[in-house]
Amino acid sequence: MDCLKRCRITRATRNMVAATLTTCFGMGTYFLAVSLQNVAITDSSDLPQTIGYVSGGVYFASSTVGSAVFPTIYNAVGMRVMYVISICLYLMFYLSMIYLRVWTIYLGAALAGAGGGFLWILSLKAIADNSAVATVSQHMGFFWAAIAVTNMITNLINYFYIQHLVTISVTVRIVVYGTLMGMDVVALLISMVGVREAKSTGVYAGARAQRKSVVVRNPALMDLAKEFGGNPNPVNGEAGSTPAENGLPINGQVDISPNVGAVEPGKNNTATADDSNKKNELTEKLKSKLSYYLTQARRRSIWLMIVYQAFSGFLWGFIFKALPSSIGVAFDKRSVINVAGLVNACSTLVGSLLVKKLRLVTNNAFVISFMTFLGLIAICLAFLIFPYDANINPESTARSYVEPEVYHIILIACLLSLTDTVFNVLGFSVVPLIFKGDNSTAYSFLNTAFSLSLSITMVISGFLNLRIYLGLFAAFTVATAFVYGVGLSKYVSRL
Repeated sequence: MDCLKRCRITRATRNMVAATLTTCFGMGTYFLAVSLQNVAITDSSDLPQTIGYVSGGVYFASSTVGSAVFPTIYNAVGMRVMYVISICLYLMFYLSMIYLRVWTIYLGAALAGAGGGFLWILSLKAIADNSAVATVSQHMGFFWAAIAVTNMITNLINYFYIQHLVTISVTVRIVVYGTLMGMDVVALLISMVGVREAKSTGVYAGARAQRKSVVVRNPALMDLAKEFGGNPNPVNGEAGSTPAENGLPINGQVDISPNVGAVEPGKNNTATADDSNKKNELTEKLKSKLSYYLTQARRRSIWLMIVYQAFSGFLWGFIFKALPSSIGVAFDKRSVINVAGLVNACSTLVGSLLVKKLRLVTNNAFVISFMTFLGLIAICLAFLIFPYDANINPESTARSYVEPEVYHIILIACLLSLTDTVFNVLGFSVVPLIFKGDNSTAYSFLNTAFSLSLSITMVISGFLNLRIYLGLFAAFTVATAFVYGVGLSKYVSRL
């Protein structure tokens, strides 16, 4: 019996596992889907490649809005319903790539962007809510490792499916995106069965309990309250919204004075007072939220985190848009895109599992400096092997400084993924400390800034030539190293 008790999985662990699996099946597939999007559009339709870039901007612009309103919607519907809404919206991206039209691509990107923003925050919040400060970075590492495994498996399967293809046909496109959509349906089922509210007591935790009305069950008190005009079981639209407002305080003592629940003849005083109270309550809530956000906006640490998010935007814009498009120009086989995705996933897995041990063996300054160095090497190599317009011109005939080889792509994907993973684990672990445990608002802010950055970089990566883009990318890589090593060092040291 004692052995069974020791082997029982805690509620916190179940929550983190369910959230991670939901994200793996729901969003882990997105990395492959978006990497193939530009090439699939140009190979299997007459639509221009720029649609893929602009739709990426639409996706993350929508994700920005969704992330900003996440706390409000989450408080209204709770975690499980929020997961279902998120994944249903996310399915629209795959449908748009199956029924390929200009309007479906943009509409699918807009809907999926909002769903993706919700889903990302939900999962990060679930990990943080169910982790202690001492274990949150390790749990974030496991979370990224699981996503990396999903990305690795999907890229590996797709590699063998398209390894000999020079172009992606309509049939291949439908099979690939239809399969990815099926994985999203699995994510929907997991979220409906396995996700529960955390037992933590943060500002947004326990929202379900806050939404439940207090109902008085004592018949004697109910009759007494009715006699003096009170409503023992208040509901929306009826007099009073709490037991105290109806002569029924929570401690069970009843105020039976004649003024309780009294109604002046000929006037609907109760409805008027109720409407007035609701308006005042809403006004106070809005003022409180505005004051809170203005206070946060004046903090230096918030602006430093935005620098990190700009770096993430440039990195993801390159890995998932500019790099696959450039590979399409430099290489004949489309499977090289999957090679990059597979290496990206493997490197993310390794980085996720080793980041904590590496920090313990060395120190934060070494880890940050070393990963920055690796990222700059990858950027320089991309600068050398790709033509200057490879990301914006599918028919480019410009020459590069160095003849591109597959091992160059492997090296670029590996180094950038290691840098990205370490910086992400640090960022996702630091932000709850900055917001002092308000994880819903913390990750809402983080994803809002991240999505806004990506909505910009996804678009400009399709219009700026590759070398200018890589120059900006390098600048933000160095800036992020200073953010972690200097600006946010007091938070990083606590991990």
